[in-house]
Amino acid sequence: MLAFYLRLSKADKEVEESNSIQSQRELLQQSLGDYGLLKEEVAEYIDDGYSGKNFDRPGIKRLFSDIEYGRIQVVLVKDFSRFGRNYKKVSDYIEKRFLEKGIRFIAVNNGYDRNPNDAVICNGFNRQSDSGICMIQNILDDYSSEEGSKKIKQALLQRRKEGNYLAPFAPYGYKKDMIDPKHLVIDLEAAEIVRLIFQMHSEGKSGGEIARYLNSRQIPSPLDYRNGKEGEHIWQSEVIWAILHNREYLGNLVIGKYQTVQTGSRKRRKTTTDQWIEIKGTHQAIIEKEQFELVQIKEYQQKEGKKREEEKIKDSFFFHLKGMVVCGGCGHKMKRKGQKSSYFFCKYYYYNRNPLCIKSGIKEEQLFKIIEQVLEKNVHGFHRASSYRQYQNYNQRKRESWRAEQERLERRRKAERYFFYESWKSSRICEGDYNKKIEEQKQKYKRIPKKEIQNLEEPIFFAGFLREIIIEILVFSYGKIMIRFRMRKG
Repeated sequence: MLAFYLRLSKADKEVEESNSIQSQRELLQQSLGDYGLLKEEVAEYIDDGYSGKNFDRPGIKRLFSDIEYGRIQVVLVKDFSRFGRNYKKVSDYIEKRFLEKGIRFIAVNNGYDRNPNDAVICNGFNRQSDSGICMIQNILDDYSSEEGSKKIKQALLQRRKEGNYLAPFAPYGYKKDMIDPKHLVIDLEAAEIVRLIFQMHSEGKSGGEIARYLNSRQIPSPLDYRNGKEGEHIWQSEVIWAILHNREYLGNLVIGKYQTVQTGSRKRRKTTTDQWIEIKGTHQAIIEKEQFELVQIKEYQQKEGKKREEEKIKDSFFFHLKGMVVCGGCGHKMKRKGQKSSYFFCKYYYYNRNPLCIKSGIKEEQLFKIIEQVLEKNVHGFHRASSYRQYQNYNQRKRESWRAEQERLERRRKAERYFFYESWKSSRICEGDYNKKIEEQKQKYKRIPKKEIQNLEEPIFFAGFLREIIIEILVFSYGKIMIRFRMRKG
């Protein structure tokens, strides 16, 4: 079969009408006769609204899958930029992977026709084998994508600074104004729940207590409320704390809470509060400033107290199992609580009394002992103490090697310093060059790691080791525990 690959990003929609899906389709259909492909059956693969900077797109993934199964022999695109705007990855597919699979690749507007069985045709010229000349266009597309992304980000930032709310969904408690969607107005029903949460917190209720109360009243969670559904998601303490810390309830627009990892990626990371930009008075407030600040002060005091408590506790190595313990009843990850005697419990039972879930928690130390017994019984040659001794011996060799390297570098640094000094004193170099070389040497040796390798305490070492070999730990209400390892028995 013959594949049409059609892609349109959000940025393309705004600036390039000629790149619409329909116009790409028409261009490819009109070009079939030029390449002797009129009688071929066509399959379309479309990514509408996806960036070309990466290949995490449903349409192109489906195309690659069909190529792996041998369903596709020819791929047609309007130009290189439709296939992708990442020079290295585009080149890798066109110049290597497609050739290995025997795939003919055609970029119509670039005049590029790569047939594995023939010479390359590029802009009407016959090229022998490795034709890198057409890849220059890919570099330009890559650069164009980066520059376009920067311009779009700057334009969006400026619009937000002017007080426009541009996120796809309004915060819980607000809705978008029907007349001006860039402006927030209060959602009376949800705003009452927000006020209730702040009121309950001021009365001394914890996040968990507030969440359980809301679930018992069958009040839809923010996600269910937004989607017009009931019961799919429950209130949890994390949702409560997010509401209690959201400065948009003061009537302010907060910009820059998240950053895109890289151009074209849909992955984002949280930023620190000092990176935020706050535009005041962009919409009506739900919470008074005094009430909001009291919550923040109380939370800060609690955090400081917890931090001081954690500093006293040195055996917090059990924290390594967090995220690995799963409730066998509902399949959700269990929540870890406590420091001195930490344990796991199922939040879906705790917040919503799900009858399938494990009702009582399980101590983390108990889990460690069970895992150790399972390993000693089923894994040939495993013994916790001997494993730690092997680790210590390995680290000792590393430390000795590190110290020898540090001594060698220090001798070299002193020799260089002496050589620079002698060159200056003997007038082979001027004082300015001498000072410049000394500064360069400081920067050079500043990059060398100075921290000596330290031995982990035995419990911490064992916890880290378990994290490497365990996939998950399933805990069931009837006392059974199932451990899924990455290794095979024996």
